[in-house]
Amino acid sequence: MGFIRKYIVIPLIALLLTGCGNSKYKINISGQVLNNSLIEIYAYSEKEKVYSMFTEIEYQVDKKYKIPLGEALEKKVITLEEIFEQMEVISALNDGGSVAFEYTAKNNDKKLSNQDFVLVKCNSLEDNGGNKNIYIGNDKKLIKYCNS
Repeated sequence: MGFIRKYIVIPLIALLLTGCGNSKYKINISGQVLNNSLIEIYAYSEKEKVYSMFTEIEYQVDKKYKIPLGEALEKKVITLEEIFEQMEVISALNDGGSVAFEYTAKNNDKKLSNQDFVLVKCNSLEDNGGNKNIYIGNDKKLIKYCNS
């Protein structure tokens, strides 16, 4: 009985109490979608910023607590790399390494987000504008911002 309690029952209870972890990477998108406009939600540096087409984009810390995605990035509750890992590459530019990613909620059981979105990571060379910003929205053409 000691083996079963130690290696099966206790870990099972811990898993049930903490949950399965699906909310670990939960990005909630709500509010309006801005057409031809972007909101700065976080700045890594003067030249590296995160912009959103969504007026509200939050990170679900746990079942009851949400914070703005920019704050979650700043506090390193989640990283952009963790988000990229759960998305599919949909296009890339030959500008130094800019890449567009897409997340489809339906195909991924809404593990990352409650709705579909596109995330573009610009990495253009200085000759191509030197853009290092990140863009979040619902338009697959967001990658156009990498060369502006």
